[in-house]
Amino acid sequence: MRKCLDCNYRKFGMSEYLSLCSSAEENHMPEIVTYNNNENNIIYSGFAIPTSSVLDYNTYANYSVNSLLYNTTYGTWSDTFKAYNCYAFVLGKNTWSEIGDFSNNKLNFTLGYNCNGPYIISLNNSINELANYVKQDLKHLGYECVNVMKNWFHEPYSIQRLFCVRKSKNDFHFMKYDNGEWLHKPGNTWVLKYNSIPNENDDWIVEYAYQENGIKKYERPAVHPYTGDIYFIAYSNSHNYDSYQYYNKNEHSVICNNCSSTLRIESHTFKFYKPKAKICSGCGYILYDNGLGQIIMKEDDEKI
Repeated sequence: MRKCLDCNYRKFGMSEYLSLCSSAEENHMPEIVTYNNNENNIIYSGFAIPTSSVLDYNTYANYSVNSLLYNTTYGTWSDTFKAYNCYAFVLGKNTWSEIGDFSNNKLNFTLGYNCNGPYIISLNNSINELANYVKQDLKHLGYECVNVMKNWFHEPYSIQRLFCVRKSKNDFHFMKYDNGEWLHKPGNTWVLKYNSIPNENDDWIVEYAYQENGIKKYERPAVHPYTGDIYFIAYSNSHNYDSYQYYNKNEHSVICNNCSSTLRIESHTFKFYKPKAKICSGCGYILYDNGLGQIIMKEDDEKI
């Protein structure tokens, strides 16, 4: 059982209340408890949009605006948008998904309690931890090749997909790369196109759009912006092993050209290069014969 420290308002579990708090919410003194995301059915919203009993958004004001400043609505409205969030969107899923769902990793956050229920005070995992959890999720989903890049990215190869993750004080958010554009989906609202390129120097300001009774509406809630490091994650079903690296005079490493992981160590595959010399068709290393045995030569023009 938890209670409101301001008005002694008590509740059982996470949903059932015994009375109404007499204090104004903004003057409330919540009891602070730390939970992880698999306890008590607490679910992150992704980009501060409510979808569960967590009332983090009730600690802020939502401001209706006439237009979006940092984004553009993408495509047409669909009621199916209400069923999934930013993480599900970048993964191509249509049901709510949270970081760690697929790899059984648990997020750690601090909850406050007021008369309306629990709300998220802080997300305590570092952005590096979140990115590692996402990498493990992708591995469990069957994506063999996963490359994590901090504050930079390259254009994805033809077999790759690319998205990025960033955190605020009490939330996380994802954007995905799609034919030169960065798309994202704040919680259960409209898919948006980010008007810039994600970089660590520009904060992500929360704004979103939705449709109500056929009317498009925009809001810019006064929530914490997403700041700090951005982790870009490129991934694909399989590795692209067409890169080789010298290992020793007998062997070379076979390297994934996309994520740089080593598949195996294999013997050099030498072929004729020129008289008294052979070259490995994999890593390109050259062997010369000086009459006393073969010698590894790093440069073609080195003297024997």
